[in-house]
Amino acid sequence: MQKFNAHMHYIKPEEVFEYKNRRLTHEDMVRQLDGNNVVGALVMYCPPKILAPKEFEKIDIFSENIGLVEALDADKGRTYIPFAIMNPKMEDAEEKLETLVDDHGFKGLKLIGVFDGIAYDKLRWVRERWPHRKFVYEDLIRKAGELEIPTMIHSGWEEYAGIEHIEPLISEFPEQTFIIGHMRPNDRGAPRAHVELLKNHDNVYLETSYIDHTDRVRQICEAGLVGRVLWGDDFPWGGGNILHNSRVIGDAVLEGQIGENEAELVFYKNAAELFSIRQM
Repeated sequence: MQKFNAHMHYIKPEEVFEYKNRRLTHEDMVRQLDGNNVVGALVMYCPPKILAPKEFEKIDIFSENIGLVEALDADKGRTYIPFAIMNPKMEDAEEKLETLVDDHGFKGLKLIGVFDGIAYDKLRWVRERWPHRKFVYEDLIRKAGELEIPTMIHSGWEEYAGIEHIEPLISEFPEQTFIIGHMRPNDRGAPRAHVELLKNHDNVYLETSYIDHTDRVRQICEAGLVGRVLWGDDFPWGGGNILHNSRVIGDAVLEGQIGENEAELVFYKNAAELFSIRQM
């Protein structure tokens, strides 16, 4: 069954990713994609390691985003959908996002509150508008809406990155498309919180990295929400093993919890529709 990886950090040919005694190269990435019939991916810049907010601020993320698309230009074997990682504390962040979309072909915005050190529901003072406050991430998301691109939001790991912190932010933008990255089992309220998020917001998709049990797939399918679930594995962060991260969906089929048609939606067809990819 062909797959589209809806959450992948792209290791460029000259880079090496090292984390917890793992060492992965561009060649390792390509070999895993080929071996698991991954025909396309939503890709982002790959930091060399997990970064604290002060470390992340030192990276020229604008230039790293451009370096990503330059590497993709030489990689013609797959359909890649580049998303720009942006930090709201960057100078001229909204203008830089527009440049990345208009001049470099980026198709989406990625927010990582853990790297930014910012809670998604954090507010800041704004003198010129009542009630004198707005979300820190609001301007970047509004710019994404103007550019007609979706926004992916990292969820989990930190207390300020749970669904309860994300929902107030996305509720401000009902006309924009959001992808919530990760379906971690230990997120507060999971898996019910993920199901309720899809029920309450028809502009939201869920990406499956770190999903741990076939029952979670079944619950979403039973709720009639499988059309807004995208398979992803957060490579190379998600264990660096694409096969392992797709196995839960495959096991759900083998156990009879979901049908093959539903698995095809999650693995490929939902992403193909969302990103207007020609069906292969």
